[in-house]
Amino acid sequence: MILTFLSLTALVGTLPSYKSELLARTNGSSTYNMPAYSSMNNTSPSINDEGDVTFKILSGGFDQVGDHSEQSGLWLKTNKEIDGRVVYYAPKEKLVSDPKMLAHQEVLFSLFNEVSNDGLFIYENTNQKSHNVFAAKEIQALSYAQETGSDDSFAFRSTDSENSRSFFEWRSDKLWPVVDEEHGYAYLFGPSVNQHSQWLFKARLGERFNYAEEAPDQIVLLIPQFTAFGEKSYLKTVIAQDADSDALSPYKSFDNSPLLSNAGYAVFTATLKDKTRVIVAVKEGKHFIVAKENENSISQIEMFSPKINDNGLVVFRAKDKNGLRGIFLANPFSVHPEVKKLIAEGDSILADQGMFAILKRDQFPGFGGNVDINNNNEIVFSAVIATEDQKFIFGSVVYKLHPL
Repeated sequence: MILTFLSLTALVGTLPSYKSELLARTNGSSTYNMPAYSSMNNTSPSINDEGDVTFKILSGGFDQVGDHSEQSGLWLKTNKEIDGRVVYYAPKEKLVSDPKMLAHQEVLFSLFNEVSNDGLFIYENTNQKSHNVFAAKEIQALSYAQETGSDDSFAFRSTDSENSRSFFEWRSDKLWPVVDEEHGYAYLFGPSVNQHSQWLFKARLGERFNYAEEAPDQIVLLIPQFTAFGEKSYLKTVIAQDADSDALSPYKSFDNSPLLSNAGYAVFTATLKDKTRVIVAVKEGKHFIVAKENENSISQIEMFSPKINDNGLVVFRAKDKNGLRGIFLANPFSVHPEVKKLIAEGDSILADQGMFAILKRDQFPGFGGNVDINNNNEIVFSAVIATEDQKFIFGSVVYKLHPL
């Protein structure tokens, strides 16, 4: 169901204008494309280049004795379908991770609980079946799962029973180590891996288990290299380092999750020495300021990961000059770079039962989770909507923005 997005700021230059599509809404027994009494609070939807969208949910209901029960699951809408739906339910006592929307209507996710992880799974929408790609028998916890190419290879971060982190690739039915915390890294933060098996991550340097904030931090890029015999290694490049690592660096610290596009563009959030937060994009080793606090009507950059696509467009969450949370779009590599607010708390938006507004309350955020963008410049985000007078909440929602 495509709905005209009346409140979007008119965009100029290379930044597109948008129309919105409501994908799902849940509010107790009142839902749209969702089971009754389900929830999706603070979810991070994922979109692929075909426009297919997935996100995790908790499906509510009541068991045979009348007690409230919840079951973790996956929601999916392909670009060819009119409506989305829940396509997969996890076994009881298991939770679904934030999923990754792959090509060919496939969804990558992991199953876990407080004590164990069952490994990587793929849901195939074409045959409506799921299968276990990799069973994590020797791994205590698994996170940040991503596809790394067209040869059924996958990347993830693991945490073992000693709370030590490592990066692995699963390819050719084997587990291949990439980097671990035994080689000069005190802590490996969540990685971003593109389709060319390039890794981007924040690393804290020093002895293992020394997590002190004053320890040096770096943003590291690993580029795969192959020998004549097909053996794989990685060329390491440090694309940014903080002042604890290099006194001449403008960066005091980095947020935890930098992102990497298939075109090799990187984006990360940093705090400058004067405590101003910035979003930085990197192209061919050169740093470009995407957004900076107290400029372009941005008062605060939020602690959510920005995303960059192969067109060099960056989508991110921030607060505007009035302190209202919003979703912003930028084109830092353009000859005339811009930063535009797409939508903010209090802005009107059409839903399945008429005109509503993004929730605007001091004690509760109107947006939840990370925003995502694909290479067709389509954007997905989650939010909470209310009546336009803000008196009544109408539910949690996921929207898709289509460029005009």
